[in-house]
Amino acid sequence: MIMLIKQLGPGYTVWDRTASIRFRQPGRSTLTARFVLNADTVAEIRAALQATPKLDRAFTVELAAGDGSVCAVVEKVVHVRRRRTETDGRTET
Repeated sequence: MIMLIKQLGPGYTVWDRTASIRFRQPGRSTLTARFVLNADTVAEIRAALQATPKLDRAFTVELAAGDGSVCAVVEKVVHVRRRRTETDGRTET
């Protein structure tokens, strides 16, 4: 959520909606997660918000052990909307 807030900028509101974890195997050591939010994804979200004032977007992250085996998969859904201006109540473009 924080990465998306920083990438979209002040004209958008981003909230955590839901999250789920699917455990695949025990994590017996330190697990690592790699969060990637590329420019294409941000551009897709901005383009979608031109057609609709709000949307939900799912992101998936794997938690892996040092040997690369995936111990858990986290899916997070964030809610994104264009902010309303204070002066007229309409959404910003």
